Amino acid sequence: FSERKNINLEYDKRKKLLSEKFIETLKNLSTNHKVLLLYPTPVAPTSIFDHINKNHLKNFYKDKNYYLKDKVNYNKEIYLNYNKEIFDLFEKIEDKNIYKIKVEDIFCPNERCFFYDTNYAYIFDNLHPSYEGSKKINDLLFKKINKIEKNLYLD
Repeated sequence: FSERKNINLEYDKRKKLLSEKFIETLKNLSTNHKVLLLYPTPVAPTSIFDHINKNHLKNFYKDKNYYLKDKVNYNKEIYLNYNKEIFDLFEKIEDKNIYKIKVEDIFCPNERCFFYDTNYAYIFDNLHPSYEGSKKINDLLFKKINKIEKNLYLD
């Protein structure tokens, strides 16, 4: 986000302005609508699809639990630190019509982030969810939507 009058602001001031504009936009949207705010997914250090193919060529697939030892599936703390500014921004946002959805439990269970396992790749390249990863995110979204709808009928 950049306004003409602020195009030459220093980085920290532009970042602050962007944060304020983001929050303002969400609050405006939530005036008459329910808003789902999806937290970021973990970012892989390499293309997961290419990584799995390389591992397959090296016969790593013979060990069913190789993914547990693979350093590409990193510690959850890395994910939390990498996204700290975004998480801090999202935590500032409070509104009855804004519903926060954290994906860390589906991608980073038990203090480790998994981009793939024995059966599926959850991230396709470095960032974009694969079909299986998208299904997990969709399940999370629909659970939240169902919970919101259920609460609407209880009010």
